[in-house]
Amino acid sequence: MDRDEYKKMKEAARKLAPFYHPSSSIIDPDKHPDYRDKMGGAVYTLREMIQEHRSELKHGVEKAPPLIKIGGRLTHAMTQSRVSRIINGILGSSKTDVQVTIGLIPTGYKTKREDRSRYASGPLIAITVGHMWERKVWREFYSNKNLDTDWFVLAATEVRVNRKNQFRLFEARLFQPSTNINKDGYIIKSTIGEKTAAVANTASQAVELGYAMISEELKKRINKENDI
Repeated sequence: MDRDEYKKMKEAARKLAPFYHPSSSIIDPDKHPDYRDKMGGAVYTLREMIQEHRSELKHGVEKAPPLIKIGGRLTHAMTQSRVSRIINGILGSSKTDVQVTIGLIPTGYKTKREDRSRYASGPLIAITVGHMWERKVWREFYSNKNLDTDWFVLAATEVRVNRKNQFRLFEARLFQPSTNINKDGYIIKSTIGEKTAAVANTASQAVELGYAMISEELKKRINKENDI
C-alpha cells in the first residue's frame, strides 16, 4: 500500500466512523453531503436494519434472571449444583436431570422420563427459586444437613414466635419430587443442641415438633451429665 492509498483509506474511515460508533445517531446520507456516495447509503441502510432488529428484541424477548453474588462469587452455577444434589439425594438416584431457574415464583415440576425422550436417562425436574434462596434456605436448612425430609424447600420466611430462644418458625413453600406436589407448610428449627429442623403441615403442629426437639435435647444433656 503506497502513501496515496493509505490516505484514501484513512479518509474513508473518518467519514464512516460515526456510523459505527455506539453513541452516534444514524446520519441520513440525503441530508449530509459527505455521505451521498454508494458506501454511505449502504451503511445507513444496514444501521437502520440493525436498530430495528435490536428494538424488536428489546421489547419482545423476556430478560433472563440476573445472576446474584454472595461473598463475591456468582451463585447461579453454585445454586444449580446444590439444588441438584439435594433433589437427587431425596430421590436416591443420580439419573434425574435438574434444571434450576433463579428469580421467579418458587415452584417445582417433574416431567417423567417417558414423557421426555426415549434417550433420556431419567425424569426432568424443573426448580424455580428466588434470589434469596442461598441465604434463606440453603444456609438455614441444608448447609449443616439439619433437615431430613422428602420435601424440598423452595422458599422460607421466618415468622416471630414467643419462644425464639428455644426454636424458630418458618413459613415455607415445599415441593415433593416423588409425587410432583407443591404445597405451603411450616418448618420448625431448634436453637439449642444440634439445631435440627422438621417440616409440618400447620403452625400448631410445627410448635409441637419444636417442644419435642427441646425435650429430646434436654434428655441427651441429662444423660451426658449422669454418665460423667
